[in-house]
Amino acid sequence: MLGLLVAVIVFAGFLVGGLLAKVSPEEMVPGKVYFIWLLRALALIVFGYLLYLGSFSLYGLMALVLGAVFGFFIRSYHASLGLAVAMSMLLGRDVMVLFGSLAFAFNLVHGTLSYSLHKFTLKKILLRAVFFFAPLLVLLVQVSPEPLIMFAAGSLATGFVANSSRA
Repeated sequence: MLGLLVAVIVFAGFLVGGLLAKVSPEEMVPGKVYFIWLLRALALIVFGYLLYLGSFSLYGLMALVLGAVFGFFIRSYHASLGLAVAMSMLLGRDVMVLFGSLAFAFNLVHGTLSYSLHKFTLKKILLRAVFFFAPLLVLLVQVSPEPLIMFAAGSLATGFVANSSRA
């Protein structure tokens, strides 16, 4: 139950970030550079923490490469973060809360930048919600979290590199 609450709070960070950008649009023009650098720093921290949680076995490295390919074609942070949040639920309460906090901060900044670049529509929000919450279905089956964490790390890194040229 706590895991679902963490997942909802993490996704709410994206919506709160968009609300912040909507409430103070005059701050977005001079602050855009700082938000981009903060997003890059948070992405690096999230990526490093996912690598720390994952395993560097053969399966882990294969999952990292497959995640990188997935991230190249599906350029959505939400699928990667949703999978990583789901896997952090399997690693214990401390990991789940720590990773949830990092993912919330990342989503907050990402939501702020996304809203300032292109306004939200209900269709875009629902699509991102589906991308974020669909990986939680993995919790219905018994899986080892380490390879999927590496998959999420590869997807997040590649998606961030591909999207950073647009930001």
